[in-house]
Amino acid sequence: MKPKTEPAVACTAVSRPKTRNDNMQTELPKTETLAAVASNDLLYRIRARSVMGWPVWVTQVSEPIDTGEGSAPIVSMANRLQKGKRFRRDEAEALLPQVHTSHPEAEIVAAPDMPRIVCLCGSTRFVENFNDWRKKLTHAGIIVLSIEIVTTQARHEDPQHNNGELKAMLDELHKRKIDLADEIMVLNVGGYIGDSTRAEIEYAEANGKPVRYLENIG
Repeated sequence: MKPKTEPAVACTAVSRPKTRNDNMQTELPKTETLAAVASNDLLYRIRARSVMGWPVWVTQVSEPIDTGEGSAPIVSMANRLQKGKRFRRDEAEALLPQVHTSHPEAEIVAAPDMPRIVCLCGSTRFVENFNDWRKKLTHAGIIVLSIEIVTTQARHEDPQHNNGELKAMLDELHKRKIDLADEIMVLNVGGYIGDSTRAEIEYAEANGKPVRYLENIG
């Protein structure tokens, strides 16, 4: 069942310099509405087989590299269904010939009909914005991954500001949330992007995750 449509709320998607993962990036229009973010248009996965015969799922296709015996794209796989990237049908069909260079048996299969998963990223100083967007996206039928440990705390109570070991653990934990997400949404309130958030953006891009921004960055 499709999620109910909420009133449109502006959310900006910004082009970034091209990377080797651009062929995996979902092309995003300049301005997205909340309804567009909620749409479940990633309904297919690409399935292949491991050397042991187990099913594996495409997570990323990188640009071809020259091995000395010709060039071929690098196809990354995961052995867990949930980690396999979901595609629109046209995206999957475009990537399949590249996947066939190393996995000729690969095929396109329907992905489970489930809501999109969005991971919120940004400074913990914007607690109210995290709460606001978590509510908006949840009401739009989207699974939201956020900074749960600090979303109800004032800045002076935030353990990330006085416990370096805990902060490092939480930063790694948030990257695992990015692994689970279909895309990330950066709450760059007032254009602010801190070091931790920038690292999360770079991690998401390196793993072929689309990145959306609350405010235009350039």
